[in-house]
Parts: sequence; structure tokens; C-alpha cells
Amino acid sequence: VRGLDFLYYIATYLKELREPCELSPGLHYRLYYALTWSEGAGHVTGGYSLTQEQVKIVNHDMQPGHLVRIVAFAGTGKTSTLVEYTKRRPHVKFLVSCYNKSVQLYAASQFPPRNVECKTFHSLAFRNVGYKYKHKLRDVKANNLSKVIGQRLHPVHSKRLLDTLECYLSSDDTDVQPHHVPSNVRRAEPNEWRRYVELAAKLWKCMINLSDRDAGMSHDGYLKYWQLSRPVIRGYDCLLIDEAQDITPAVASIVLNQTTPKILVGDPHQQIYGFKGATNI
Repeated sequence: VRGLDFLYYIATYLKELREPCELSPGLHYRLYYALTWSEGAGHVTGGYSLTQEQVKIVNHDMQPGHLVRIVAFAGTGKTSTLVEYTKRRPHVKFLVSCYNKSVQLYAASQFPPRNVECKTFHSLAFRNVGYKYKHKLRDVKANNLSKVIGQRLHPVHSKRLLDTLECYLSSDDTDVQPHHVPSNVRRAEPNEWRRYVELAAKLWKCMINLSDRDAGMSHDGYLKYWQLSRPVIRGYDCLLIDEAQDITPAVASIVLNQTTPKILVGDPHQQIYGFKGATNI
């Protein structure tokens, strides 16, 4: 334990024992005040003061293989902490990765452009593999499934098949698995799940086939295909994952497989992509 951390523990105990042990409040106050200024808290930067927690994060130098998770509630300065982190390290090349375009655009307006690039995971995947599918880049539609897989399907079965496929695309699994089939289908039709697994696997094979124009390739599809290739993100010294609570297991697999230092920031209470399998990593 670092010396400063030990002193923080002592300060916490002094605060909690103040009433039961009738300790002077000055003990806790003087120790915490000294610790606050020892790490620069109270320093105003960009028009706002960093909290003690933010100071500890901003002062932490990442090393190869490091993974830092920051969990904070809405309005507590998660993004501003990352912005300050990058500003203090102009010699470090950062990649800020986000799950959706609106977060990426906001990030690009906040981070210093000299040493920070802001990209969505889909744009990274498109640059590597998605561009190959520009000629068939579209969502897979239920009314086109029969033509793609070569057999007629009832609309209900088409919906179940697409749900199975979407669950697979969001997962970090290599192949379509039984647990990708909707749970209500597995319970209601225990003998039918194999059919949906087989059909979803067939549909996926058609999607990744460049010459099969009947089967479209969705944005989540080429992102999944990129994940399966176990990509290495090169050209950056540190990865910053903003709104990490919204990334899917497929994206989490990409992130966690990188040896580049990573800082993940998120709030599980703000998760908006749970329906797509988003997970808190």
C-alpha cells in the first residue's frame, strides 16, 4: 500500500471514530486537508476544480498492460477526468473509443486533437474489414430471409431467427450457440432450438460471403467479423473507453485483448444498450 493510501485510510478511521471515541474533529480535518493539497486537489483547471478522486486518476501514469476501471455516477466528471488526463500528457497518443456516434462527436469536441483521436468501434471495424462489404451493407430483413437461406419461414420463425443472430453478433462467442436462441423459445420449444442455431449459422455464413448479394451485411455484422479476427489496435499509447457500460461482449473482447494500456470509464446506471447485450466490464 502506498504511503498516501495508508494516510487516507487513517483519515477515514479518524472521521468514523470521531463521535464514538470523542476525538477532536481537527485531527481528521488537518490530515485530510494536507492530503488534499499534497496531490494537487483544489487546483483549478479548465474552469473547474478536480476532486481528490479525479486527482488520483489524473496523476496515475499507465504502464504496458495496465487496465484501470473508473465507475462513477452521472454528472461526476467522468469525461472531464479523461480530458484532463490527456491534456497533461501531450506526448502520449490516445485513442478514445465509443460505442455510438453521438458520444464520439461529443468526445471529439472535448479532447485535445493534437494527441487524441476519437472513433467509434464500428468505424475501427469498417476501416479494417467493413469496407469490403460496401456493396451489400444493409440490415438483414425478415422478408428476405427465405430467399437467403433457401427455405420458407413463418414470420414468427423469421423473428426468432433474427433475434438469435443479433444475440450472436453481440456476443464474444466464436460460433452460434444454444444460449443465443431467445430464452422464451428454449423454454416453450425445447426441441426447436437446434433449428434456430443451424439457421443462424447458415445465415451468418451467407452474410460474410462477399459474393452473396442476397444476404446483407449489417454494421454489427462487420463489427463481429472484425472481433473474430482477434484484431490488434496499433498506433496508440493508451486506449480510453468512454461510456464503457454500453459496449457489448463482442466489443469488450476486442478491448480486453489489447496489450495497450486501457482506461475504462462508465456508469452501470446509465446503460442504454442492454437490449443489445451490453455488459459492464
